[in-house]
Amino acid sequence: MELWDLFIEALRAGIRGKKVNWEQVPTEVWQELTDLAWRQHVLPLIVEAVYDCPAFNALPQEQQKEIKKAAIRISASQTVRTALLLQLYDGMAQAGLPCLVMKGAACRQTYPVPSLRPSSDEDLLVDPSIFEKCCHYFIQCGMTQQGNVTAHECGFRSRDGLYIELHQSPFPPDAYEMGDSNGYFAAAASRAMTVDVEGAGIRTLNGHDHLLYLLLHAFKHFIHSGFGIRQVCDIMLWAETYGDSVDWQRLFAQCERVHCRKFAVSVFQIGQACLDFRADRAGLPMALLEESTPYEKLLSDILCGGVYGGEELSRKHSGSVTLAQVRSARRGKRYSLLQTVFPPRKDLQETYSYLAEHPALLPAAWCQRLWKYGRELLRRSDSAAGDSVRLSRQRAALLKELQIIE
Repeated sequence: MELWDLFIEALRAGIRGKKVNWEQVPTEVWQELTDLAWRQHVLPLIVEAVYDCPAFNALPQEQQKEIKKAAIRISASQTVRTALLLQLYDGMAQAGLPCLVMKGAACRQTYPVPSLRPSSDEDLLVDPSIFEKCCHYFIQCGMTQQGNVTAHECGFRSRDGLYIELHQSPFPPDAYEMGDSNGYFAAAASRAMTVDVEGAGIRTLNGHDHLLYLLLHAFKHFIHSGFGIRQVCDIMLWAETYGDSVDWQRLFAQCERVHCRKFAVSVFQIGQACLDFRADRAGLPMALLEESTPYEKLLSDILCGGVYGGEELSRKHSGSVTLAQVRSARRGKRYSLLQTVFPPRKDLQETYSYLAEHPALLPAAWCQRLWKYGRELLRRSDSAAGDSVRLSRQRAALLKELQIIE
């Protein structure tokens, strides 16, 4: 079997609480398989599915121990971070600082074993009127602020490794590529629901709103540089769990207005083809799954890109090109390569924080960015620049097939 086939089979079993029964897998393939699972942030799910099969037991004991140890370490760390999140969430509630938990902890509870689905961060949505108070609360709790407080979000990290992104809106208000997606979540708190996480009730977006958010979040990362298969798993399991509360016609109409309808259909087709997605349980109209889409190409892009499409230098820089193309299309303008080389100030403020207070230093940021890119290329033995160009063309073609750009 091919590496990707093995990976998909194990992942499908992992998210369903099942096991694989492989008789024989070459030793060198195990290393590739675990490397891919690590890059996609699903190693515990993969190990849970394979650890008892004959092929895994045929590995040298030391190799088995290392693979199991890595998976256990990730799961144990996730358990600690989830407990800390619940403490902070409870403290916020007592302090009169209500929030909605997005993705992460809310999605984990749809998995057979929640701790096997790790999160690199936890996203909290708060009303803008209490944003600053929430920031102060996290600092008082001993968390370290990451980056600058912006008009949209701020990050905080604890000593135990919990990273929280505090949001005033689900998406950056000035993200042209997302249209006016935030309008879909107006008054979301009034429609919120409570889910059980490790015995505690947390408030999150309701079934429809959260599925829409998961799709749009994956879409946002896709047009930047890519997203991972874990997001597809989240979407499938959420749809199966809360599909009866989803207005499917409205959901795809909302996706259509952000130019991601075909993308959304493709994601569900990947779920059907690879992850045993139960469309009947979710209530998804079967006609959608019969539409013609390039879902296999999207799957290839997903598996090549890592959890957020940033595994390789070439992909990171190709993402700048595809993002500029999408933003040009949204503004009704022709794309120019100069937009990638010399992006606008707001696109660079997160990386070069001095631009927020000193806009006149934009030329300096351009030079710094180009110098950094050149230095990265010199450190690499492969032809990263050529790879970036080829990948940019491939991904632009895929965006056209998905009707994201013309």
